[in-house]
Amino acid sequence: MAYTHIRERKRCLEVLGLTHSASEEDVRKAYRTLALQFHPDKNKSDNATERFQEIQGAYKYLREGPGVVHMHEDSDDDDDGIPIFILIRLFPWLFSGEYTYEI
Repeated sequence: MAYTHIRERKRCLEVLGLTHSASEEDVRKAYRTLALQFHPDKNKSDNATERFQEIQGAYKYLREGPGVVHMHEDSDDDDDGIPIFILIRLFPWLFSGEYTYEI
């Protein structure tokens, strides 16, 4: 379990363009910079929304821990949690191949 957390943390840091030695302040600054750069209201590229959501998911994981990354398959409420395609991109080893998502 600890190894999975380390791998997830490393992947989230990569999404934010940081190394494993990044401080909380580094994470916050990188998130802020990337969120502004890829915010869909400011960036009209085709993948801006997807990239923005990926950045948000990585930041949320790094700030709040692994307990926040979960799927709401039984929920009718689609607006809470992280979208499945973001989870698959961030943590492909958690999915057995049941879900596929091409970028």
